[in-house]
Amino acid sequence: MGSFSKNAALLTLGFWLGCAIMFAAVVAPALFNPDVASGLSRPMAGAISGAILRRIYVITYACGGLAIFFLLIASFGELKGAKGPRRALIFCVLLIGLNALNDLWIHDRINKIRVSMANPDTGKAETLREEFDRWHQVSTWVYGCAVLFGALAAISLLPGAAAGKSGGKTQGSKKK
Repeated sequence: MGSFSKNAALLTLGFWLGCAIMFAAVVAPALFNPDVASGLSRPMAGAISGAILRRIYVITYACGGLAIFFLLIASFGELKGAKGPRRALIFCVLLIGLNALNDLWIHDRINKIRVSMANPDTGKAETLREEFDRWHQVSTWVYGCAVLFGALAAISLLPGAAAGKSGGKTQGSKKK
């Protein structure tokens, strides 16, 4: 039972990372590629992307919450001497925080700009587009760094989980 929580955390982090990679590398580029989505306008592709991203954030909160739960058990219960789960726990809390920032604050700001862009004054259209592009880059950077690199870092801190290594004493060691 010593490595169960570590393996469960690894599974949830892997699922979280897989969803992020699928969206970032497959879904979003396909939606904005004119050859693939020739019938979609850019605003429609953005709306579809936003709807998919909203669902990915739900997965993020669920997987992140489960990973934090399992890492808490691994850190303070089962694997008292292991430092990897504690460090991964810190990354998970940071990841959830950055995703919440992106989901609740940055995307809210982007949506307000998008609404303003629908009926802009002729003098404000370019300014709104520049502001939208700037906040979209911030959102992409936070999403990319937080989820892709942060989850990879958290996963890398859990070596030997599948092999049943607890990060402490090996199970086969005998007292003399």
